[in-house]
Amino acid sequence: MSLRWEPVVGHADHLYAYPAQKQTVRATDIRRPAVYRWAIRREGKRDIYLIGETDNLDRRLSEYLRSRTKHHEGIRARFDDYLKLGAQVGLETLRFAEFAINGVTFSEGQLKDPLIRRMLEALCCAILSVGGFELLNDTLAKRNAKRLGTFTPVEIAQWLKSMGYTKESIEELLRDR
Repeated sequence: MSLRWEPVVGHADHLYAYPAQKQTVRATDIRRPAVYRWAIRREGKRDIYLIGETDNLDRRLSEYLRSRTKHHEGIRARFDDYLKLGAQVGLETLRFAEFAINGVTFSEGQLKDPLIRRMLEALCCAILSVGGFELLNDTLAKRNAKRLGTFTPVEIAQWLKSMGYTKESIEELLRDR
């Protein structure tokens, strides 16, 4: 499996940099589901990341730039603090070739599925964390636990079935707990 991060590009092929308005970004780059990361680059220091997922990167970028929620205001404040220290804050999206896990194939075309996006978000967080990078995803575990609680058992069963699990294999997974 090969995962790579592609910078979000603005008009005239300039890389998007926070806090530029989203109108500076080519709409085709952001009107789609995505796993994304904010990359905080500081001269002479390791990068810091904030990983996220969304069904619409265009809307999510607007939230980061203008939302009045405590969450987004807090992130903007942190980004602004890094900018004052001379850092650059860029936005990148996850790109990957088709891959399989236990015979189940995953592709970028499946990013409309929130469970696949969340799996990839968590995987990217784990890879960067194990690599020693600082993550701003301090509430990721709380957020994921809250999200999982929003799915009904029927929705979870449908998703598992779509991933190739049979009733027997699901029962076996539950027995092994």
